Parts: sequence; structure tokens; C-alpha cells
Amino acid sequence: MATTSLAAHAQAPVGPPAAAVARGAPSPSPHGPPEGALEDEARKLPARIDRIEVHHSGGLWTTQAFVVERELTFREGEVVTKEQWRLSILRLWNTQIFARVAARIEERGAERVAVIDLEDRWSLIPLFEFHYGGRATWFMAGLSEHNFMGRYLQADLIYEYFDGESGGLVLFRDPRFLNKRLELRAILGRTVRPRPAYVVQRGPRVFVSLLKLERDDTLRFGASLDIFNDHFLPPIEGYGNPRLPPDMQTAIFEPSLRVGRVDVQRLQQDGATFEVRPAFGTTLRTGVLHPYAQIVGELLAFKALGSRFGLAARVRAGTQTPVAEPHLEFWLGGLDTIRG
Repeated sequence: MATTSLAAHAQAPVGPPAAAVARGAPSPSPHGPPEGALEDEARKLPARIDRIEVHHSGGLWTTQAFVVERELTFREGEVVTKEQWRLSILRLWNTQIFARVAARIEERGAERVAVIDLEDRWSLIPLFEFHYGGRATWFMAGLSEHNFMGRYLQADLIYEYFDGESGGLVLFRDPRFLNKRLELRAILGRTVRPRPAYVVQRGPRVFVSLLKLERDDTLRFGASLDIFNDHFLPPIEGYGNPRLPPDMQTAIFEPSLRVGRVDVQRLQQDGATFEVRPAFGTTLRTGVLHPYAQIVGELLAFKALGSRFGLAARVRAGTQTPVAEPHLEFWLGGLDTIRG
């Protein structure tokens, strides 16, 4: 177990290398108090916190001290309220890079110390999926790392094969871009997806989004830009002599506004969000631009029931101008898109 005092990093915008993290004596209770005891700790507040200690165990990487520090709503030497304490613990859970988060306040002589016990999740996830049907084989294999080098960065590398065509994508995500509550996401890829009347080969594709969190993470706003080329291949089966659309180049600009927050603790989710996403796109087909627009609204709601069960609901609605290309038409999606 590693013990880190944040005092040495209070002024540093980025964390030290892993070798520079101080190693000290573990906390009196290596596993920390039960999570229900967090409310007991909150009853000790408001109070001045003189020092913050972070204890780590487990995981592929040891999450660096600055990652923990920037999720906290308070600093050493500040008076901390109950609301700040609770939000700090929720923010650590919501990163989803910890298997366990526990915190307590200890009196050590004249000092009051906030001790945060963290168990790092195994963050390197192998990805594999295989399908066969309609005389075609599709499989996907890759790796997804959600806490690269202990810096709370996501990097995905995926290879795809479909009916003789190879592709894949590279994804990079920084949920705290510039050490702010900004999420930067970038995707570069080339994928193949079957449709009833043809197969769409999309790529090269470049996608970039930037989202900002405000008001205790209950307000998120931002925009994305998606630029891609679509090439159309014959369908897997049926449609004897299909009329394939010409190649198209598309750019889509999509602002977004989300209200609400979903908190995650282990595999349970609790809370609700409502998001509105207008989009403005244009497609270049046979040398002519075809602009279109759409707007989508989505409500997600989660309720934890005890420690093992939960309820989830999703309501999605949208509309689109009739000039959009058929393969770009709005669709509702399935239950697999319920996410917090």
C-alpha cells in the first residue's frame, strides 16, 4: 500500500513520476471504514482540514496523487463543509478507475487529517467480439486502457475485420483536459457496418469533442465535430443487383447541453440526466452539398435498490430534416445505449 501526502503537490499542475510518490506507513485500518461510515465522517464537518493523505492498493497502475487532488473540492488548510466532503467522494467514484473509495477524518494531535483509502481498478480491458451470418464473418479485437500510467487517461486500440475488409479505430480521451473539468475525446478510424441494402465502409473518420462540467457536475455543455468519408459495398445477401449510392463526404457539428448527474458506485448508478443535442451536417455527393439538421433529446434515469439491484430507464426522441441521406437518418437505438 502506498501512502501519499498531497502537501508536496499542492502547487504542481501535473503529478510526479510513480517513483517519486512517497511511501509511508499504512493507515491504521488498511481497508478503511465501511462506506456507510462516510456519513458519520461528514457529521464532523464543517472543520478545517490541515492535511490530506491518500492510501493506494491494487490496480495495474498506481493512480497519481494529482489525479486524486483535482477531484477534491477542498485543499489543505481550508475549512471543509459536509457538501464538499460528499461531492469529493462522489467525484472519485465517478471517475470509475477505483474499485473502492473510503474516507475518514483523523485527529492527530493539533492536526486534522483527511485520509482517503483507494483501491485502483484493473484498468486494461481486452476487447473481443465475433459474428458470423449472411456468408460474412465479422470480428473485433483490441485493448482499452482507462487509467494510462495512473493519469486518468483513456486510450483504445481496436482492429476490425468484416468480409475481407480490415479496419479499426484509435481513441484518446482526457476527462480532465488542461487539468480542468473539461473532457477531450478524439477518434481516428475506419470501420465497416452492414445495412440491409448495402455495406457502409466509413473512413477515414476524424471525430473531436470537448465538453465542460459546471455546477457540481450537474451541468455539462460542449460540442463535437465529426468528419468522415462513406464508401458503399454490395450487401451481404439479397438485393440481386443493388444500386449503390455514390461515395459521400460528411461533416457534422453537434452542440450539446446536459442537465443532471448520474453517480456511479462500483456497478451501481443513481441519478438522472436530460440532454439535448442539435446537429448541423452537410454531405458532399457528386459535387453537390446537401445540408441537413436534426435535434435529439434523451432522458436517462437510474435508481439503486440496495447494494445489488437497480432500475434504469431511457427515453429518447428526435426529429430530422427530410433531406438527410438514408444511412444518416435518425434512429432511436437499443437498450444497450443506456449509459450514465
